[in-house]
Amino acid sequence: MFGLRWAPYAWQGLMNRYACDEVHLEIRAEGSRALRGAFASETDLGTGLQKPLALTESSDGAVLIRYRDCPPRTLIRVYWPLEPG
Repeated sequence: MFGLRWAPYAWQGLMNRYACDEVHLEIRAEGSRALRGAFASETDLGTGLQKPLALTESSDGAVLIRYRDCPPRTLIRVYWPLEPG
């Protein structure tokens, strides 16, 4: 009656426990379109505040995050839409 009522996304995360100079996260998937439309966020696990995080896509379909001066207790997540079916 109402169609799809949710947006189906998969995600992969990395919890950064200690402060570090740089976090490098690279996610690859089979298929050239698997991670198309991906976006990222960071969550401060002390306050629960979530903010968008920049990511780049490589020519081979991987997504990359480079986060300089990452504070402790930060959850970094990459989300991508699942294909219907």
